[in-house]
Amino acid sequence: MIASLDELYHSELFFLPVMDENARLVGLEIIATFAAEDGAVRMPTELVAPRLSVEEQYCLFVEKLALLETCQHFFIQHKLIAWLNFTACN
Repeated sequence: MIASLDELYHSELFFLPVMDENARLVGLEIIATFAAEDGAVRMPTELVAPRLSVEEQYCLFVEKLALLETCQHFFIQHKLIAWLNFTACN
């Protein structure tokens, strides 16, 4: 997804491990950051989300779902939980 703030930023999705009290992997959270087109600046979603339109928030959620769908066999095979956080639309 491309977001236009003072300049263009694109979303980058990552998996953040979620561990239990015994340091075992129990799941992965899909998180997003936004990077400037030249890669010089990166911002967490929390800073960008308030400036996203409802349509842009929806696109970001769809991107996260698509990544989860691509990796679904890994999650099933390893019995991992997936977390998707999103901001409620106004």
